[in-house]
Amino acid sequence: VAQFENISKLEAAIRVAGLAKTRAERIQRMLQTLMEEQQGDKDAPSLEYLHKLSNEEIKTELSRFKGLGPKTISCVLLFGLARENEFPVDTHVWRITQKMGWLPNAAA
Repeated sequence: VAQFENISKLEAAIRVAGLAKTRAERIQRMLQTLMEEQQGDKDAPSLEYLHKLSNEEIKTELSRFKGLGPKTISCVLLFGLARENEFPVDTHVWRITQKMGWLPNAAA
């Protein structure tokens, strides 16, 4: 967190992903929220508490942060928390699998 106190450094670090200014502002806002909520915690800000939650609880928790949508949250679950029953799918993959008939119409 300390190395990214200057938002321009954060923007530079994530520029390759695109939308650096918007993403940097949202990341900074999320870190500020976590710092406020975890005051007094020597490890703040931290998302370690997510390990104790169910997938649904994690989805609810992360959804409160602007910029974290279903795909990003699924990525956190799969790659960050090793929840192998989650699989991130973007809108293009979703649309193709439906058109190919690989998913039932009721799948959500």
